[in-house]
Amino acid sequence: MPEISRRGLLSGAGAALGIGGLIGGAAGPATAAPAASLVLHGSQLRVLGARGRAAVGSTSTVRGCLHREADGASSGEFFSSRAVLAEQRMLDQQLGFFETHLFALDDGTLTGSGTVHHDGSGTFTITGTSGAYAGRHGTYTSVQTADHSGTGHALFTFTLG
Repeated sequence: MPEISRRGLLSGAGAALGIGGLIGGAAGPATAAPAASLVLHGSQLRVLGARGRAAVGSTSTVRGCLHREADGASSGEFFSSRAVLAEQRMLDQQLGFFETHLFALDDGTLTGSGTVHHDGSGTFTITGTSGAYAGRHGTYTSVQTADHSGTGHALFTFTLG
């Protein structure tokens, strides 16, 4: 068996790494997509679930239409699953709900989760993306009014990285 020196072993490993870099396409560091904003308007938001005052821990679903402009054509659908964190008290706008969202748009999907105050304002983290939004991350805010009649509306403002 031939003897192999440490120097011979290291130079062979260096050559293999160099070839691997050429084959693997050492194109330099990846560049992130520039930050962008997205505004979606929700209409016809409807709460699906029990009517009346919701108890802590109870859940419901909200669904509605999405538009890129306030009174524009439909661009997709909105779905939300929410759990009540605290009952609403007069003059106390504490956190009311924990929500997960699905924005099923004509060019891709976004999912998020976060908390909503009893006044309908909320902050969310984007948890998933696909289609035109694949690989994006970020946060968004919402202002929502939903009811059982289907006349609720919402404004979602995204900051995408």
